[in-house]
Amino acid sequence: NAGKWFDLAALAKSHGLGDFDDHPLYKAYTSICDAVHAVGSMVDLSVDGDIKKFYAYFPNRGQPLAAIRQCENLPESIFKNSALLESLGLTHFVIFGVDFQHNSFNFYYHTGELGLNRARLEAIFTALGYQLPSDVVLKELESATTIYFTFTYTSDRIERLCFTRLYEDDMTKPVEFVPALREYIEEAPLKVEKRNLLMGFTFDKKGMYLKVELDYSGGLYIPGHMKYSGLYRSPDKP
Repeated sequence: NAGKWFDLAALAKSHGLGDFDDHPLYKAYTSICDAVHAVGSMVDLSVDGDIKKFYAYFPNRGQPLAAIRQCENLPESIFKNSALLESLGLTHFVIFGVDFQHNSFNFYYHTGELGLNRARLEAIFTALGYQLPSDVVLKELESATTIYFTFTYTSDRIERLCFTRLYEDDMTKPVEFVPALREYIEEAPLKVEKRNLLMGFTFDKKGMYLKVELDYSGGLYIPGHMKYSGLYRSPDKP
């Protein structure tokens, strides 16, 4: 729910899905949400029902990392890299998540103010010390909707970088990257007729991998990027 914040630990406990009250990551999560007034929340569940991540959304332009400097249980790597992110034009995060499986934090930034182009992308990869991807991948990244960065307690560096690219009308490019995606895109059961795909071009010290998801209910909306999603809920309302 992007319009209301829920106490996700309380919800999980009430449904027998886990007890997170004393977990250091959840303490960090609630500390940030209290400090910068989260306005939405989301939970990430595995297919067997285990809770993997909690997320929170923030209003307007988001929040600077400096706003959470005094929050508890945060890895120092977040603040050791904050000046670097600001120098790249990444000043206000709009979503953040805690990952219980990997004991890490993800901070998401909208790309609207960045003006992503080849030069900007090269600057980001160079600053983070990641290998520059192929020209074909770089071209796709120029149209990314969000960028997120992963931080851990065990490393001073940014552990992971992910660009989320949206595909709505034309799925040609995702299928070119991964031909096996065609069956998933065309046949996965959804509640809506109009399909869209989010592909995460993800980079870490080992290289690049792809993550993909379809919007099951048609309720997702990314301002300035989406033509259809978030504007309809059923096949008879395209």
